[in-house]
Amino acid sequence: MSRDLQIHKASSIDPECISLPYVYINPQFGYSTDKILRRIYESPDVFLKPSAFPNEIKEYYWIQCGKPGVKEWYSLGVLNEGIYFFYKAYTNNTFNKDGHMDLWVSYRFSDIIQYAMDTTVYNKYITDTRDQPK
Repeated sequence: MSRDLQIHKASSIDPECISLPYVYINPQFGYSTDKILRRIYESPDVFLKPSAFPNEIKEYYWIQCGKPGVKEWYSLGVLNEGIYFFYKAYTNNTFNKDGHMDLWVSYRFSDIIQYAMDTTVYNKYITDTRDQPK
């Protein structure tokens, strides 16, 4: 199945609902940017400053609010330097004890859609952003 590689934006985006996992992106909690960064082998290497994510987000395209033990957090967007990102986080209880985070970055939005999102997440993104203004 081919994927739609255009940027789609949700009509309603609440950055506050992703703030909980973002607070834990800090070496003192074991979630430094280097530790959560996942490589996209098909994509050119990206140099990401340690403070760039989540501090230099230019625009969000989609956010899914999460809930511990129930639903993952997702965010998709672009950083100030023109680097696209997809972030996901999950915890059963608290990020101090049993959390997990992944971050993919690329200069090409298409690489995020094709290689960072599994089918379930991609379908949720498309459903949440379909027929939304660009």
